[in-house]
Amino acid sequence: MVEPEPEIVTCFEPEFETGCPVPAAFDSHMVYNGDSGDEYKKYCDYMTAGSCSDNFCSSFFKDYCRNECLDAKLNSEPTS
Repeated sequence: MVEPEPEIVTCFEPEFETGCPVPAAFDSHMVYNGDSGDEYKKYCDYMTAGSCSDNFCSSFFKDYCRNECLDAKLNSEPTS
């Protein structure tokens, strides 16, 4: 029996007001969009992309993508 190809999804429907994904836990049954071969890396990149990092990195799930949240914080701090 041939297993069906995993469905490529855009992860989660973006919130209407922010356009960012609703913070959520990594789902190992999903195939996340992105260039990496690592699904967890693609999940973190999606959740913390651009201004969406503020929403995700202040959520319950922030420790799931600790490095990406740290990078986002460092990139958003003004340089002197």
